[in-house]
Amino acid sequence: MIDQMPDDFEILQGKGFVMLSAPHGVEHTRAGRVKPAEVQTSDLARDLHRSLHCPVIIKTKSNDDDPNYDEHSPYRDALVDYVKENDARVVFDLHQLSSEREAAFILGTADGKNLRDDITLSTLCRCLEDLGIGAVLVDEVFKASGPNTVAASTAKRADVSCIQIEINSKYLCKDFPEYAYDRIRDALEECITSLNSNFADHVYDGGSTLVRVVDETLPVQDGCLYSVGVPSVFYKEKYATPFQLECPKQSTLMDISIVPQDSLGVGQIAITKHVQRTLKIADHADYEVFIRKAPYARFDKIRVQSIDKVSSEDVVISTKMIEGGAVQELLEGADLFGIKDVVTNQSFIVKANHLVFDDSLDAGVIKLNRRQRILLGERLPCRLEDELRQQVVAYIKAEEQVAGTSEEQPACENTMQAADQEKPRSLDGLAILEKTYPAHEPIRQEGLSHPEEAYLRKVFERCFPPSIVIKPIVLRKKRRNIFKRIGRWIANLYVGKSTLSLMCRRPYANDENDRAVRMTKDNMAHLGIDEMDNVIISYKDKECICQVFPIEDESKLQANNLYTPIDMMIGIPLPIRTELGITDLDSTVKVDRDTAFIMKKCANEQVIPVLLALFSMNFLQDCPFYVPIIIFLVIAPIIIYVNLSSKRNSRGKY
Repeated sequence: MIDQMPDDFEILQGKGFVMLSAPHGVEHTRAGRVKPAEVQTSDLARDLHRSLHCPVIIKTKSNDDDPNYDEHSPYRDALVDYVKENDARVVFDLHQLSSEREAAFILGTADGKNLRDDITLSTLCRCLEDLGIGAVLVDEVFKASGPNTVAASTAKRADVSCIQIEINSKYLCKDFPEYAYDRIRDALEECITSLNSNFADHVYDGGSTLVRVVDETLPVQDGCLYSVGVPSVFYKEKYATPFQLECPKQSTLMDISIVPQDSLGVGQIAITKHVQRTLKIADHADYEVFIRKAPYARFDKIRVQSIDKVSSEDVVISTKMIEGGAVQELLEGADLFGIKDVVTNQSFIVKANHLVFDDSLDAGVIKLNRRQRILLGERLPCRLEDELRQQVVAYIKAEEQVAGTSEEQPACENTMQAADQEKPRSLDGLAILEKTYPAHEPIRQEGLSHPEEAYLRKVFERCFPPSIVIKPIVLRKKRRNIFKRIGRWIANLYVGKSTLSLMCRRPYANDENDRAVRMTKDNMAHLGIDEMDNVIISYKDKECICQVFPIEDESKLQANNLYTPIDMMIGIPLPIRTELGITDLDSTVKVDRDTAFIMKKCANEQVIPVLLALFSMNFLQDCPFYVPIIIFLVIAPIIIYVNLSSKRNSRGKY
């Protein structure tokens, strides 16, 4: 978008923390002397605006003035106003050096007086020096120290870092053999991108700058209720690190997911109604919040769990981080941890005592059993976004092109050739992709043969290297009922605890408002429960007791969900998902049989009749009143325990 200013300059609006200035793009008059235009600086600014959408101010017409010299300048006034209103942090003022000078670049900072941070100059110097085309000088000859220069004036009035960048004309003009315009543009693009990222980390990591909630609500879809929109210029990586959102005024904190939004400016965010309710933010209120990176550890090497732990819930991880440092220090102090595959977006939760650290493992190694790998999607996402699909298509085409020339090559020399060797010749990669993720509906479909699924999984592994994130889960402290805990412990002792981890999905369409869940008969048998028994659904620090019904028609459940292996899912209706705080249908829940319910049912069906028969015996009628009570207290637990032996034996041990 272009905002026309007084008729001699224009501002190209953009986003990001770095703004460009080209005050000498046209002829300019200094002390009555007309000086030639530095046309390439305007071209450079416009090109960088097109590629990065960074804000730019450019002189477009000569009014016998010089914005870099005159005491009063509408150009400088407009630049300062824009910087203040849009929270820019850096201004690069572009100029051209005479081609007769030896230096490739001269950077002016007024001996550091025009700087407000310690990263801008070093980042710019690094990017320009990496070009290797000539010397990069700082504060020699052109220091930008004059009070009326663009750099000095803007730094003082707007309190931002400003650097005057003088670029030797022989590298910008095609007439010279040293011409390197494209390389210089790329170097500045790298510098601006790096600074945007660094300043974004500062703004969004709980630093001194707060971000403001704007009056814009994100579209809410099931599975993204905890999303927070941020300016897209800062978060090119959708599948990046986990984040948390904190509202200091309300003393509230929650885990969130970042969603890039083109409509948002620097220091603005958009939140869903769910986030608003969780953080207790009132409508249209002027709240300020922190977005901070949550502590996490990333693992890029998935290994099969050792045989001695294959049937346990343990997750074994290396103590060494990929980026360096100790994993324990980063993850210490939490009771629960979320484990997520950032490509498939599938996740599950483990307790701290099931997270095992192994010093012998290489950095970035995580060991998972078969069930845990399935819970993470086995490298195949339920939905294939367009950007991911394009990468897969490009890989398959490149692979097939290599396969077409493999007869001329004596050996495999790259990974694509190796992948082709692993693929049966009868398989068509693009056809398999279309069969699994149709272009018109990029949701994973059923019906792949084992060779097809194995091939597609290998393609995904090469396109998207494994990236498993483990992060502590933020929990609210709550007081536990000691009597309830004792009662559950006794029930678990008598009946026997049985637990499954299952993927949360929607139930039948007509079950969506009920208070009952659906699971397969095999999983019910594994838990040792019958139809209409109670189960305890746990998610993070919340739990809900509800009835269970079998899945009678698999197609009705699959029609209401993304593809999921039927034996790995549980259909949970909306009221229960809301009660548990499940906002993401890619979550995994723990399902326990309600041992207290089973114990009561057994007592009603078998124990009470036995006890009534016992008390009706004649020999007790002549005993003191306390004798039957003592006999009851001794015999009742034994009878209950014996009668529940079948229930203790009819359960699996995942």
